[in-house]
Amino acid sequence: VALHEIAHGLGFTGFFFVDDDAVLGGYAYYEYGDATTFDMLVEKLAGTQLLNSSIFSNPSAELKSALTGSLYANSAVAKSENAGVRPRLYSPSSFDPGSSIYHLNDFTYGTGNENSLMTHAVGMGEAIHDPGPLSRGIMEDIGWTNLILRHNPVKDMEELGALHFVANIDSYYDLEEGSVRVVYSTDNFQSTRDTL
Repeated sequence: VALHEIAHGLGFTGFFFVDDDAVLGGYAYYEYGDATTFDMLVEKLAGTQLLNSSIFSNPSAELKSALTGSLYANSAVAKSENAGVRPRLYSPSSFDPGSSIYHLNDFTYGTGNENSLMTHAVGMGEAIHDPGPLSRGIMEDIGWTNLILRHNPVKDMEELGALHFVANIDSYYDLEEGSVRVVYSTDNFQSTRDTL
C-alpha cells in the first residue's frame, strides 16, 4: 500500500473529475483546463485523447461519458513492455472519485499479476514489492527517467600516460551519438585542478 501511494505522490494521478450531479466530466485544479502529465496519456479505445478540446469540451457531458468508458494510457514505454498494447486504466461505469482513471484496470491486472500494484484495490494477503513494467513505463513517460553511468573507477598512476576510460551508459531515453560528455572527478569535485 505504501509503494502504491508513493507512485500516486510521484505523479500517477491527475485532475479528471465528474461533477456532483454526475452530468459533466472535466479536468481542473485551480482553473478549468489544468491537467497533469498523466492526464495527457489518457485516451479512449480508438486513441482519442481526453484532453483534445476539439472533441471533448471541458466540462461536458461527452467528457463525462468518456471518463466512464474503456480508457487506456498511451505510454510509449509501457507499450514497449507490453507487446505494443496500451495499459488499460480503471474506469468503471460509475465514476469513482479517487479511484477512476488513476489506477490500472483490476480485471485486466488481477491479484497475482506483475502489474497489479497500481490497481485500485489490493487483494487479500497480497504483497507486492515491484511496481511492474506497466507502472514503471507510465512513470518513465510522465518524467521519472534514469540515466546510469557504469564504469570501472580510474586507477591512480605515478607517471603521465594515456588514460583509458570506458563507460557504458544505460538510459531510458535515446541519446544523440556524439553529444554525451563525461566530467570525471576522483574526489567529488573538491579539488579545483583537473588531474585527468
